[in-house]
Amino acid sequence: MNNLFLGGGIFVAMGLAAAATVQTAEPKLNPQQYAQDLAKWRAGQEADLKADEGFLSVAGLFWLKEGDSTIGADSACDVKLPRGAGSGQFGVITRHGESVTMAIKPGVAVSVKNGAETTPAGTEVQFALDSTRVKIGSATFMAIHRGNRIGIRLWDKSCKGFTEFKGQKWYAPNPKYIVKAKFVAYDPPKMVDITNVLGDVQPVTIVGYVEFTVGGKVCRLDAQGAGDGLFMNFKDLTSGNATYPAGRFLDAPKPIDGVVMIDFNKATNPPCAFTAFATCPLPPRQNFLPVAIPAGEKTHHPIED
Repeated sequence: MNNLFLGGGIFVAMGLAAAATVQTAEPKLNPQQYAQDLAKWRAGQEADLKADEGFLSVAGLFWLKEGDSTIGADSACDVKLPRGAGSGQFGVITRHGESVTMAIKPGVAVSVKNGAETTPAGTEVQFALDSTRVKIGSATFMAIHRGNRIGIRLWDKSCKGFTEFKGQKWYAPNPKYIVKAKFVAYDPPKMVDITNVLGDVQPVTIVGYVEFTVGGKVCRLDAQGAGDGLFMNFKDLTSGNATYPAGRFLDAPKPIDGVVMIDFNKATNPPCAFTAFATCPLPPRQNFLPVAIPAGEKTHHPIED
């Protein structure tokens, strides 16, 4: 699964071009070998979802107010941890602007992970936003920064999203949806405002656009740089029917000589398809494809606790 999400800076725009410039590719590939390679890639996507901090394990998101918030397994706590973390109130989380600390009650076993190092917490934790992980019993949590919000994201594999997951659903491999696209870089790159599911708006950098033809229609997607390649967030005419209503994510390799191969068989659901506690970006209106792309991942209905 694409791991650029939720940090805030990803995403795309899309529009129609005046005339077709790149037709659907007819790649010379071995269908059986391609199907095997795609199955292996898709298995990797599911393994990421099932990881300790995969999105199937996201069990809560608690926005912090200024000042103190209680944390523990008691129902009265502001940040409520699962029973697998223990019982009672474990401490107090204090927010002052973008500073978040946690005072821990005596006798509560807490470990803290900063980078690769895990250590006992002592009596207080100073959170580095979107980095420091704290573990109490079966629960792991961190402080995240989204727009003007600071919150606590909770992971726990006993949540229904994980225990009742039945596997991802995919269209059968279809080479028709491996398309050869023209890539045109923006010089300079342009900024586009992207809205997430919380209603927050954030400008992101768009490095260029890809142009291709599907179903006789010319399509254009603006793309963000992602490592050595491209990232696109799109909707199509399957969205809200066979595929996830909010749209799907798609990575593509680095363009070579102005050409990039786009494999819609690898289009994936955003994290919001698997948990109600994600903060996914939404494709902008100009990013809606005027065609159906029956390839890649199908819809998945999250299970909420």
